[in-house]
Amino acid sequence: GVSADARPVVVPERGCVLLYIDLSQIEAAIAGAVFRIPGLVEATIQGDVYAAVARRIFADDLDANDLTLSDGDFKAKHPEKRAVAKICLLARIYGSSEGGLVSNLAAAGFSARAAAIVERFASFFPELAEATGSSGEFSARRGYAIAATGLRRHRGKKGPVEAWEVRGLINFSVQATAAALFKVAGNRLHRLLSRFGAKIVVPLHDAFIQSDPVQ
Repeated sequence: GVSADARPVVVPERGCVLLYIDLSQIEAAIAGAVFRIPGLVEATIQGDVYAAVARRIFADDLDANDLTLSDGDFKAKHPEKRAVAKICLLARIYGSSEGGLVSNLAAAGFSARAAAIVERFASFFPELAEATGSSGEFSARRGYAIAATGLRRHRGKKGPVEAWEVRGLINFSVQATAAALFKVAGNRLHRLLSRFGAKIVVPLHDAFIQSDPVQ
């Protein structure tokens, strides 16, 4: 939501309340489509993709009741497992290596099981590492990355391609597509809200803060 230092200037008009609308887990959905990974697309359509991935990674640690929990209840009961799934998925989407992902998990307090978690995650989405890696390498050789809209990001220099450049080119394919869809969603939301006397106050990351009449 709004950071504490910005809250004094993000206030509703008289007779209105503020609502927060989040384009939940948009990176995972876009990555599934951009990199053509059916399992990832399916997981995002079904609900909380991080909860779904966590159920797979930690299947041996969960009992039968855990596997039948709603996404919201699972998140409340197992926030640390869902957090691990989120780290794994986003790190892979943005081009992290297995070693980098192990380091990220270790830094988050899972050093004892980090390697096993990464191996198990990779077994569920083997296409993800291959797709992001080949996408970044191809973009580097071509000299630019491209979003689903056709927008391009060119390399900033000539010469050998470094690892950070490849990660940046992978990142662009997802983030630039997400930004374009965010604008489309904002325009649609604006048209909808105007019919009810409501309006968008400010876009924030991947969410909109809107002002709605109390009645």
